[in-house]
Amino acid sequence: MKIINNLLIAAVLLVVVVIGYQLRNTRYSTIPFPGESTDEYSNAWVGLSLIQLGFPIGIGGLPTYPSHDYRYINVDRIFSSNTVMGNAIPLDYPWFDHPPLMGAVTGGYAYLRGARVFEDATTAIIRKPVVFVSIASLVLIFWLGSLTLGTGAGLVASIMMAFSPLMVINSRMVQAENFIVPIFLSSLIALYYYLHGKGRYTLYLSAILAGLGILFKLSGASILISGLTILLISRLEIKQKIKDISLFLLIVLGFFSIYLVMGLVYDWPLFLKTILGNSNRKYGIGFHSIFELLTITKVTGKIYLSDGWPLLGWVSVVSLFVKKLNLRTKYIVVPLISYFIIYIFFGSESFGWYRIPFFPFIYLAGGYMLASGYESLKNLIPSVLFLFIPIGVAVDKLNALGKLNIPVSYWRFGLPTIIFLSLLFYYFKKNRWAKTGGRLLWIFVFILALIVSYRYTNVIDITYWFKVN
Repeated sequence: MKIINNLLIAAVLLVVVVIGYQLRNTRYSTIPFPGESTDEYSNAWVGLSLIQLGFPIGIGGLPTYPSHDYRYINVDRIFSSNTVMGNAIPLDYPWFDHPPLMGAVTGGYAYLRGARVFEDATTAIIRKPVVFVSIASLVLIFWLGSLTLGTGAGLVASIMMAFSPLMVINSRMVQAENFIVPIFLSSLIALYYYLHGKGRYTLYLSAILAGLGILFKLSGASILISGLTILLISRLEIKQKIKDISLFLLIVLGFFSIYLVMGLVYDWPLFLKTILGNSNRKYGIGFHSIFELLTITKVTGKIYLSDGWPLLGWVSVVSLFVKKLNLRTKYIVVPLISYFIIYIFFGSESFGWYRIPFFPFIYLAGGYMLASGYESLKNLIPSVLFLFIPIGVAVDKLNALGKLNIPVSYWRFGLPTIIFLSLLFYYFKKNRWAKTGGRLLWIFVFILALIVSYRYTNVIDITYWFKVN
């Protein structure tokens, strides 16, 4: 029976990966529009310039640079489409805005695909590695969730990540956060194995991954904070904790020193000015950033995309804090708090991609809460009500677009009926038929949420994107 269950879970996960890839790969090079975030090009150009010139060149614009080299680089015809508003692109060199690993990966891939000048680094090329990496994240979130919260929670969280329209669109963008997510999850998985006696090499692996995260972007320091915190609150002896924390920190700092060496090699005074200049940007200060994080779903700096799955995740996080905090949920709570510290410190409110590292953990919280509704009738009612959030958002959007082929009366009468059945099954929870009925109802509502989310994501084409711009 266990073998059959494992095969069934593997089959479902494979379907999730295939659908997740199809959703992300469809129109990946056109949505979001090329040029809506020139950071995508900048990341690749840094890699291309490092490979061919041994010198980092990227899009900056910070006043810390002594001068800017303004160029009209019409990659993907971004000036013809007016996505960059007709302004010349400010190139800076040596470019120190972020560590170099993101550029090395995307620029290296572009170089392997034949790109030799900046105009060659089109979104059709540079976004492809991000799509593949986002698929790896689907497997990793299942893996971490299964280890810490149970197989059901891990599988539901992976499904949420795969079908969430906002996550699908965000997972196409050439932003370091899309690489930080799988590194974050992998580091936590390795740390989990270490704390459960799987060998000291897993601690080394966890620390190495945390170091790589910082080389993608300094916000990867959240992986370091999470690792140190989990080690600190673990059940290890005090001497062992001190030893492990010191080793973890030393390895990560060793990787971070690569970024410092880069500054020393090219221009140390400019490097320091750039780092300080980044830290002095004033956006995202105050409570407003927290309010937007919880209530508004962003893609870029100005583009918003309605999606109910993140709100479901945040509501689930609140539920965890209220009544479910334990050693099992520390792999959700500690990373969330760690990245939240970085998010506030860096002033990250302005751009949607800064929020991406929150998603795997709020979806793990959502997976945990939703799976508990399947496993126990005591949690069926809140689980079903939570699912009404993504259903409601997707149905509203599909209805507004004229893509909803089901009469409105079905929704008006159907949702109260689902609530009534949930109450009925809960009232008779001691009966076997009620447990079976409750699980079938949960499956029905969950599949309904996935269907409308899938349809909503598929209607996000160029015409739709023009409307939200």
